[in-house]
Amino acid sequence: MLEILKSKKHLRLFAWLAMVAGILISLSSATTVSVFAAVTPVLTITEIHPNSTGIEAYEFIEIKNNSSSSVDLANYKVDYERVGASTKVWDMTTSQTLAAGAVEVIWIFQNDSVGKTKADFKANFSISIPDSQIYILDVRAVGAGTGLENTGLKSIVLKSDSGTEVSRAAYNDQTGNDTGTTVDGGENKSAVYEFPQYLNDGNKTMRKVARGSAPSPGGSYTAAEAPSIWITEMMPNPVDDGFEYIELYNNTTSDINLSGYKFKRVNDSITWTFGSFTLPAKGYAAVWIFNNLSTGYTTADFNNHYNTNLSSTQLYKLDLGTYSGLWNSAGPNTYEILNSSGTVICSASYNDAGTTTDASFEDRSILYDYPVTNTKMMRKVANDQYATPGEPYNMFYGQLHSHTSYSDGVQTPNDAYLWARDKGHADFFAVTDHSHYFDNVNDWANSTEWTDLKQKADYYYNENKYVSIAGYEMTWHNPTGRWGHMNVFNTDWFEYKENLKMNMPAFLDKLNQSPAGFAQFNHPMLTEWDNTKKWDYWTPERDNQVALIEINDPKEQYDTYIHALDKGWHVAPTNNGDNHSANWITRDNNRTVILAPRLNRDALFDAIRARRTYASWGDSDIRINYRINGKDMGSRLTGQSSLAVKVDVYNQNADNISKISVIANGGTVVASQTYSTNKVSFSTTLSPNYKYYFIRVDQADGDWAVTAPIWIEDPIPAQLSMDLKASSVSGVPVKVNANVKNTSGSSMSNVIVDFYKDTISGTPKGSTTISSIGAGATGTASLEWNPGITGNYTIIARVTIPGSPARYLVGKAVVPELIITELGVNTTNGADPNNSQYELYDFAEIYNNSKNTINLSGYKITIGPTTGSSRYTFDISGTFNIPSHSAGIIWFKNPQNTSLTVSDFNSNFGTSLTSSQIYSVSTSEEGPSGYLVNGGGARQVWIIKDNGDIVTMSEYSSGLDLKLDTTQENKSIMFSYPTDGTYANNKLNYDQPPTPGSVSSSQYPN
Repeated sequence: MLEILKSKKHLRLFAWLAMVAGILISLSSATTVSVFAAVTPVLTITEIHPNSTGIEAYEFIEIKNNSSSSVDLANYKVDYERVGASTKVWDMTTSQTLAAGAVEVIWIFQNDSVGKTKADFKANFSISIPDSQIYILDVRAVGAGTGLENTGLKSIVLKSDSGTEVSRAAYNDQTGNDTGTTVDGGENKSAVYEFPQYLNDGNKTMRKVARGSAPSPGGSYTAAEAPSIWITEMMPNPVDDGFEYIELYNNTTSDINLSGYKFKRVNDSITWTFGSFTLPAKGYAAVWIFNNLSTGYTTADFNNHYNTNLSSTQLYKLDLGTYSGLWNSAGPNTYEILNSSGTVICSASYNDAGTTTDASFEDRSILYDYPVTNTKMMRKVANDQYATPGEPYNMFYGQLHSHTSYSDGVQTPNDAYLWARDKGHADFFAVTDHSHYFDNVNDWANSTEWTDLKQKADYYYNENKYVSIAGYEMTWHNPTGRWGHMNVFNTDWFEYKENLKMNMPAFLDKLNQSPAGFAQFNHPMLTEWDNTKKWDYWTPERDNQVALIEINDPKEQYDTYIHALDKGWHVAPTNNGDNHSANWITRDNNRTVILAPRLNRDALFDAIRARRTYASWGDSDIRINYRINGKDMGSRLTGQSSLAVKVDVYNQNADNISKISVIANGGTVVASQTYSTNKVSFSTTLSPNYKYYFIRVDQADGDWAVTAPIWIEDPIPAQLSMDLKASSVSGVPVKVNANVKNTSGSSMSNVIVDFYKDTISGTPKGSTTISSIGAGATGTASLEWNPGITGNYTIIARVTIPGSPARYLVGKAVVPELIITELGVNTTNGADPNNSQYELYDFAEIYNNSKNTINLSGYKITIGPTTGSSRYTFDISGTFNIPSHSAGIIWFKNPQNTSLTVSDFNSNFGTSLTSSQIYSVSTSEEGPSGYLVNGGGARQVWIIKDNGDIVTMSEYSSGLDLKLDTTQENKSIMFSYPTDGTYANNKLNYDQPPTPGSVSSSQYPN
């Protein structure tokens, strides 16, 4: 087994956290913003028992009243939904009051129950609850008089008498349409449920937290009610038996000093006593079972064995003296934690089937979760797991974006899931075919391909071994708004691009109605897929549902990640293959890494919602643990006076880490350190000046990784906007303004604005102190600066808002060398009716915003994406000079207008341009794709230098303006300079009288 372990690239750094369904422990302290708490339904389903012993006389559903008022069960009914059969409706007609906070057992009284009493019911389960806690729901008159079926997918839906759904819970839900299979309906076993707290409200579906559990009617038991201390992990069989350990979790909100507590080996009743050691509130620690084989080993040895970096506050050495530690023999082997009074707090067993199964895996641990049966015995949930002592989360490696022949890839989802599992050795893998390719695209419920994709994901799903995920890619292209692409997960439904009502804002609002669902921005980059304004459609609800952003590119997509964060999106990075060939996950070593307590869907999806991910480019086994003040990546903090940053990085393949950087707003590097080793621990202390901080790790071989941020959510009482103006200083092309609006209720004094070029580093290029900004007022600081260079440059303003601590606002303004100020995209058609798509006078107006004459030789004008190709480029090879603060015209020539002259151009537009002001570009391509297309959806027009640097870009017919910009012949679209920190110009208006060569003062910094 050790050799097998060594062959796996992703041994884990960090320890398992007993999974608490729906509770994000990392966000629980008083210094952290609470995750939005969804409104819990009045009644929730907490347990389903479909298969009682022998004759099925004692089936039941357990429900809980979560409201502050009593409810009468006579106002409710149960819909029993069955795959492949009709729904049974069981109305609760007898009046019975369920008190606030109380639990009720609904006994499904069927043919086998006849002659049985409530006393018999309680005796069957060895419980003593009052008769009033048992509601008899007689179902004999419905169907054949049978109750809960044992096989096939079933759902219990609790509704009000008016038909409003209150809550639902499914069992056997991994069987799909296989009506003859059982997963949760084992004899005398129950499925246990909790209400998951998703980020948006509206969920009615309970989460199954345990299957095959001993039935406990009337004893609803949640994590909050579980023991104060949990055993969450045990390592009974390390390769070297001197490194056995157990992991403890403090389930309370107060620190617990374990001094005087005891660890008991129940099988031989031997007890060992703890010395002074603090188990932090909602915190974890590894207890090293320092046995007779541990002599001579140190904490460093323990860390080296498990590739951890545990400190003395995270690792306690429990010295057993000459005794052996955790037994590997056939069990059950049971261990207890007792308090100083000798009372058992919790216990855990392994090999409890009477064999050595659990302890037979060397260097693999056994995982436990809290008991759901009102006992102190931890619930064993997995064996043969990666050893991860003393830390809350494990690290799982995979990808979340791929395709098959169900869209524009190859083979089938069945092939993809198998390949990623068996050849890619992925922990998790998602197939996300483009939804507009699915059959029956207008009726998702009857799409055989969508159904098969989900069923195959369920078929290969193997809890704690391999998580197969079904999703889809929502794909907006040119004719549908060019919003970009998004992967969507964990919804029953799909949408498709041809539904023109589903622009991105409408789509995200629909996703908000599925609180369990979540989405990912795919490969975001303005030069390929996205329109320029999508980030502006941020709302808190949309932000909640879009958890991820894909970074498959080290430059533009990385920069777009920062842009999205600066716009307020709480997104965590991923890196995925987007495979369209039969090389799923094996094509490269790029990986998405998710920090989760266990390898199952709920744990991974909760981790994604908590933004606990990082993206690795080129390295499939790098491990990163990043915390601020003890809180993991993805956390949202408030009330911090300082930030203790801690980053642990380990590369198992011995690739050296060259640099660790802490990145804040605007891409600002606020701290960094260089290295030349494969295992590093970086720490620093920062003031909480910025809104977010993430980690970038660079390696000596060029591979790199970026983590999710940790956000500082304290509000900043100001807003920053940037604009450009013409400078009055001789030789200076532009003035940059930073406009600071005071959003507080009182005056603000001594606001410092520092200006930097390209990055916030070194000495500012200028600095201004705004002495006072009144409540609700705006103060402006300006920079007039001659960079002494040609081309675009970026001015960054960092505003210091006084306070303790001071807070920073960061804004960017691209000072453009050139601006595309006007596009004529729907001019007079040619005379040949067979080529009427060729328009005679399509043009792009280029304004020189610099202080020098610019020769466009060495530049290209690119249109894209265009029909049939991603871009079409016209090279400007000859001399074409545009004087400073003047405009030149690019005239697009085609087979219909090759003979037309500058005089014809002037006659058409009523202008008097000279030949030096117009440059003609042409193509021999037979078709419209090389030209400024109208009516075909979104287009972008770039000016790009021959070296690939993007200078300026104007976009039309995108987003909500789909098909609006090109409706009128012989009209123009007007643009002004960029203001959002990118090179994308602002569209002013469309259907305007063309004015080629004439630029208004609103179109350039003035």
